[in-house]
Amino acid sequence: MSADIRPLRDTDAGPFVEVALGSGPVRARVTNAGAALIDLRHAAVGRPLILGFDDPQRYLDNTQFMGPLVGRVANRIAGARAVIAGMPCRFPVNEGDLILHGGPDGAWRKLWTLQDASAAHARFALTLPDWHMGFPGTLEVVAEYRVAGAALHLNIEAVSDRETLCNFASHVYYARGPETRLRIAADHYQPVDARNVPEGDPAPVAGTRFDYRAGQPVTEPIDHNLCLSRHREARRPVAALIHPDCTLHLETTEPGLQVYDGRHLDLAGGLDGAHYGPGSGVALEPQAWVDAPNRSFADQVVLRPGNRYRQETAIRLEPA
Repeated sequence: MSADIRPLRDTDAGPFVEVALGSGPVRARVTNAGAALIDLRHAAVGRPLILGFDDPQRYLDNTQFMGPLVGRVANRIAGARAVIAGMPCRFPVNEGDLILHGGPDGAWRKLWTLQDASAAHARFALTLPDWHMGFPGTLEVVAEYRVAGAALHLNIEAVSDRETLCNFASHVYYARGPETRLRIAADHYQPVDARNVPEGDPAPVAGTRFDYRAGQPVTEPIDHNLCLSRHREARRPVAALIHPDCTLHLETTEPGLQVYDGRHLDLAGGLDGAHYGPGSGVALEPQAWVDAPNRSFADQVVLRPGNRYRQETAIRLEPA
């Protein structure tokens, strides 16, 4: 079947488009603005399963990180500095004294190129030039969304011509309500300070509010990385968001899952005209551990010439 591509407008950076994906019971919409996921639904569930904007134009200045791919380094780098291939590098700050999600002009703010699309997939490409946001290396990134069966798949690949840092994340807010429970297969988490910068080594979740192994409501404040593994692994189930009408199963290759409870949300003009207040969504962001470039686990984010960064993530939908 042919692709359902909706041109939205021409910009100085190129055409701004939306692509509708559908295969079986799952329907999704994506845009090349930040390569964002803007809607996700299942035919058996009468509501959007994620948060998004009704007006696609808002994705052109998406400072709320509503559904885009963030990078080249997701999350926070302490002091907005790191040593890369022996070179001290400084980055522009966009949260206090930190660089967050690749900086003020990160991948989330870019108009990606729509390379290819069909009724079931959309493939976007982006080139981040050498020293963009202070990072060495020309980074070539390709991200593909694909609907298959009852799942939405996201595959991200990247290569660089110089040693650099690479750690992308899908920053989707999943809808949640008072009866929603979250389950995460993580034995450790990263404690953080008031700036959300990790303090010390990962700590056991046992006996803390960060123990989601058996599933619990998201009632306590959380904006933390849950440590799934020390290194990337083959794609495996890592989390489930359990609603009365549907369960979302999250699978990923990534070693960490940043969980943010959405406590600061206050946005009008959501999908189907919704207003998103505090806690109306929870962000589940597969990625490397926070501040990896400055820690003993820096290998999680180092990308060298001749190597390829690969992330595979899937959301499987199971109606009740």
